[in-house]
Amino acid sequence: MAVRESWSWEIGLIFAAIGSAVGLGNIWLFPMLVGEHGGAAFLVPYLLTVYALCWVGLVTEFNVGRIAQAGPSRAYERLGLPLGKYLGAIAVFRVLMVFAWYSSVVGWTLRYIFAPLDAAFWKDPAAYFSSVASGWQSALFAVIIIVLTGLIVMFGIRKGIEPAVKYMMIALFGILIILVLRAVTLPGAIEGLRFYLIPDFSKLTPRVALTAMAQAFFSCSLAGAAMVVYGSYIRKTDDTPVSAITTAFGDTTVAILAGFAIFPIALAFGISPKAGAGLLFVSLPHAFKQMIGGSFFATLFFILAFFAGLTSTVSMLEVSTEALLQYTNMSRKQAVALLVTIISLLAIPIALYGVIWNYARYFVLYSGPLVAILPPIALYWVYGADRALAEINNGAAIKLGKWFIYWGKYVYPVGILAAYLYNILG
Repeated sequence: MAVRESWSWEIGLIFAAIGSAVGLGNIWLFPMLVGEHGGAAFLVPYLLTVYALCWVGLVTEFNVGRIAQAGPSRAYERLGLPLGKYLGAIAVFRVLMVFAWYSSVVGWTLRYIFAPLDAAFWKDPAAYFSSVASGWQSALFAVIIIVLTGLIVMFGIRKGIEPAVKYMMIALFGILIILVLRAVTLPGAIEGLRFYLIPDFSKLTPRVALTAMAQAFFSCSLAGAAMVVYGSYIRKTDDTPVSAITTAFGDTTVAILAGFAIFPIALAFGISPKAGAGLLFVSLPHAFKQMIGGSFFATLFFILAFFAGLTSTVSMLEVSTEALLQYTNMSRKQAVALLVTIISLLAIPIALYGVIWNYARYFVLYSGPLVAILPPIALYWVYGADRALAEINNGAAIKLGKWFIYWGKYVYPVGILAAYLYNILG
C-alpha cells in the first residue's frame, strides 16, 4: 500500500481547511441570511457559535481523521463505531451529491466573471441570470467546474490541493479587502454599516439564533466528512487545536468581510438587504451598474465568489477520492477520472432540469444530523474520552484540559444536533 500523503506544514492544512470552509456560503448565503434575519442581530449567535463550538468541532473532526489515518468510512470503523463503515459511507455519498448540485452554482460564478463584458448583463440582470442558471449554459459550466476540480485533486495533497488552495485563498483575501475598502467609502455606505453592525435585539428570536448556529456549523464545513479527510493528512506532531482555531476564525473573517463588502454597496444604491437568494446574481449587479468603475468591481466580486466556490469543491471531491483509494486498488488519477465522470453525469440533469436533486436534497437534508453527530460520538464516546484528549494534546503547544472533553462530549453534540434538526423541523 502506498505511503499516505501529509500536509507539508501546518499552514498547508490551515489554507486547505479554510478553503474547504470558505465557500459560497460565506459570500452568498451568509449575507443573505444576515439580511433576512435582522442584520447585526444575526451576528450575535453566529459569532458565539464560532467562538464556543465550531473550533471544538474542527478539533474533533481533525483528530478523528488523524487517529484513524483515513476518511469517514474507514475512520469510524477503526475507532470502533458500530456500523461505522456504512455510516461513514453515508457521509461520503452525501458530499458527492452536494458536489453534483453545487457545481452548477460555482459554474454560475465562473460565467459571471465575464458577464460585465455583455450588454445584456447590465440591461436586465434578472433575465441574464435566468439564462445563465438554466439550460445548456448551467450544465456546461457545471462540468467545467467538475473538471477543474478534478485536475487539482488529481495531483494529490502536496502537488495539487495544497498549492492550488493556498494561492486561491491569498487572492481571495486580497480581492475581498479591495472590495471592502471600496464599499465602505461609497457615499451612503453608512446605512449599510449601521444595518450590519448595530443590533436590534428585538429581532433576536430563537428562530434567528438556531438559523445562525446552523450557518456557523455549515460555514465551518462541519458535517463529518471533509474535515475528517483533511485531518487524516495531519502529522502526529502538528498542533490540531491551533489549526482548528485558526480555521474557524479564518472562515469567519471571510464571512464578516463579505458583509462589509455587500451591505454598504447594496444600501448605498437602494438595494434591499432582504433581497434573498437573488442578492448576489441579480440585485448587486444593479448596484455595480451605478458605481464608478462598476465593471471592474463586478468582475473582482465574481472572481472572489469563484475562488470561494472552487476551494470548497476541491475538498468535496477529495472526500470521495480518498474513499476510493481506501477501498480499491485504483491510482489517484484513475479514481479522480472515474469520479469526475460520475459526478458530471449527475450534475448535467440537475443543471438542465433539476431532476435527481429534487429527490437527493431530501437525503442531504435528513442525513445532516446523523453525519454531523458521528465524529464526537466516535471520538469521545466510542474511542474514549481520555485517549481522545491525549491524541488531541499530541503536538499541541498549549494542552487542553479535562474541561474540553466535557465540551466535546456533551455541549458540542447538543449544539450541532439542535442546529441541524432545526433545518429539518424549522
